[in-house]
Amino acid sequence: MPAGCQEWPIAWPCPTDGVDPVLLAAAADLASQLVWSLSGHRIGVCTYREGFRPATTAGCGAPYKDASGNWRNGGRAGACCRVLLSFRPVASILEVRDGGVVLPSSEYALEGSWLRRRGGACWTASFPCDDPELIVAYQAGVPFPAGTAAAIGEVACEYLAALQGGQCRLPSRATSITRQGVTVTLDTAADFVGRRRIGLPITDAWLESVAGSGPRVASKVYSPDLPRAIPISGAPFAVPATSGTVPFSWKQSDPVNKVVIARDGVAHGWLGNYQAQLREAPDSSAPLVGAFTVTAIADGPDVRLDFVLTEAESTAIPTGSYYWDAQQEGGPTRLTGTADVLADITVLV
Repeated sequence: MPAGCQEWPIAWPCPTDGVDPVLLAAAADLASQLVWSLSGHRIGVCTYREGFRPATTAGCGAPYKDASGNWRNGGRAGACCRVLLSFRPVASILEVRDGGVVLPSSEYALEGSWLRRRGGACWTASFPCDDPELIVAYQAGVPFPAGTAAAIGEVACEYLAALQGGQCRLPSRATSITRQGVTVTLDTAADFVGRRRIGLPITDAWLESVAGSGPRVASKVYSPDLPRAIPISGAPFAVPATSGTVPFSWKQSDPVNKVVIARDGVAHGWLGNYQAQLREAPDSSAPLVGAFTVTAIADGPDVRLDFVLTEAESTAIPTGSYYWDAQQEGGPTRLTGTADVLADITVLV
């Protein structure tokens, strides 16, 4: 479990009088680690401290020093008034320190996972090689639900029995037990882990109520075509206001559907219609070989750009390496990139 998290509650259903405190602590730690993992790494409120470097791009305006010697963002302050906290759900803000000054809570507001500067002000800018001007301390996570102490205690008692050399009901590699002519078949440890259950009634009922039968952690989508966000002291950069470079590749004749996410793209003006042409060279006068159909869709504060080629359009583009750009109608070229059209090779065995 991460450092700075709440201590898990525990209610021991087994006798603990006279037991070595070291064994009790070890059993409790093992139990909380196992239950935390099986519950999806979501339970328990932790304290985090992140440093942010608010953008100083053209979208926010050039940085300048005010009469007090503090760096500020010029231009459109509204584009610089929010930062996205990395850990969720956010439970509370403990402290906001901007430019070395602790701000009163009246000067900022929490909107979901976004921290917004109030009163028309913007967060103090800092250059990439400087220490972050904006430091946020906050708590995030899911509070312990009812029954947590009983679930931890049930598992901890089994670990304690094992640590003392006794019998333990946690899953083993056994597949069956025969007693007095009755045979009971048990699941293997892998079966229990695969179902995220451990065969203890209180704990399994608690896990069912907390995590259900779905994925243990929230889903994420990864693509080799997407640029990776760069974390700085826990704070990811938004996509630049005007440009970026993305490599695409696909097999000739295959339909194409590529996705690019513009972080905080709504504030940067990424919504609208686009023209995205494929050329033999980066120069705008180079011969055209095709064009993407681009759809820009708002996804909260972000903008999702879908680049599409039909099967017929893909078939018409010869194999090779090309260049493309996505220009917003009436606006700038937002993205440029490369496109590698690969031959569909059949290997005969």
